[in-house]
Amino acid sequence: MINTEIKYIWKAFDELSSDELYAMIHLRQKVFIVEQDCPYIDADYTDQDAFHLLVYKNNDLIGYLRAFKPGIKYEGSSLGRIVTEINSRGLGIGKEITNTRAKKSPVMIKEVSTNKGYKCPKEVLIGKLPMTK
Repeated sequence: MINTEIKYIWKAFDELSSDELYAMIHLRQKVFIVEQDCPYIDADYTDQDAFHLLVYKNNDLIGYLRAFKPGIKYEGSSLGRIVTEINSRGLGIGKEITNTRAKKSPVMIKEVSTNKGYKCPKEVLIGKLPMTK
């Protein structure tokens, strides 16, 4: 029987294996740069300061986000590089990682939602602007 359970794992940068790091960067580039045709430098040297939420299904990375403590990227806690693999969309993973899992992150983000009055321009998706209310 195949295990199709979705697993959510938080890791600091120095806890990531080289395979996890490669899968994370590959997924981000596949979606943001290729699929969304939004060329930018993904490796921005802030992954080292972030906590990373890796979402796995059958040992494949299907979702991801990174979270920062206050004062690293912005005055408050922040999320970025929120992504779901194309074949895993529609399963509610994006909502799960931004609404539920982010609140349980090591950086203690308390309120994150694009459904509660936050503005989320395209630049937020590529990590250039913070979400604003």
